Amino acid sequence: MLKQRLISAALMLLIFIGCFFLLPNIFFEILVMLISATLFYELRTLLNISGRQSLFYWLFSLASLVPVFAYNDDLKAFGVFFALLACLFWLVLVPFKMQMGLRQPSFLKHSYFLYGFILITPMLYSVLILFNENKPLLLFVFIIIWIADIAAYFTGKRFGTIQIASHISPGKTLEGVLGGIVFNIIFVILIKLNFDQFDLVSGLIFCIFISALSVYGDLFESLLKRLAGVKDSNNIIPGHGGFLDRVDGFLPSLPFAFIYFQYVSLTV
Repeated sequence: MLKQRLISAALMLLIFIGCFFLLPNIFFEILVMLISATLFYELRTLLNISGRQSLFYWLFSLASLVPVFAYNDDLKAFGVFFALLACLFWLVLVPFKMQMGLRQPSFLKHSYFLYGFILITPMLYSVLILFNENKPLLLFVFIIIWIADIAAYFTGKRFGTIQIASHISPGKTLEGVLGGIVFNIIFVILIKLNFDQFDLVSGLIFCIFISALSVYGDLFESLLKRLAGVKDSNNIIPGHGGFLDRVDGFLPSLPFAFIYFQYVSLTV
């Protein structure tokens, strides 16, 4: 299983490097759009949306993407709107859903058709705008989220004893979360020592915040999977499940990072 995960991860990393660094920008943008389309599908399946609600789900989701096909100055305004909408969702509704656990009120299901619009679209806009405006900043966020995920997995597996949300994800431990944060702190310090492109305190606060948010996103997706009674959102990636399983930490982190970069100075 671990070998399969490593092979899949290596292939995904090669595709990312090629599209992000080596090929014209359009290749990365197409990759992001294809992954987003898969995410919309996986989320609809995970939420078990059907009938009229499924129609509204796709209408809202696809309509929110219309501005993407004409990148101009107005796209940033759309990006800020969707990012703020996502921040509101993660700050207000998600804590309520997490607190309820598996005892979700039935009325919340009537809002499921908005989830693609609120969860996936803000991440998509954040990625595309940051990619066109400041690749190093986007890469910086990607690496922080990846480190938080990988370090939390191995640290939690080795030292984890204190569960942080046993009713949602028994495998998530406080030691794992702290491990991800510690490794990110080391990463930021190394970047500061070698490049000196940002204020160290601001960088450390940012990396701790994004690390915590990535865990938050992971837990929320785990809750959705528990409610759906499935282990993975899909089986498209051998050893990893679906794309939603791989980007769950990005869902809250990227919109918050995008808003942070718009209104707070952090140069990378």
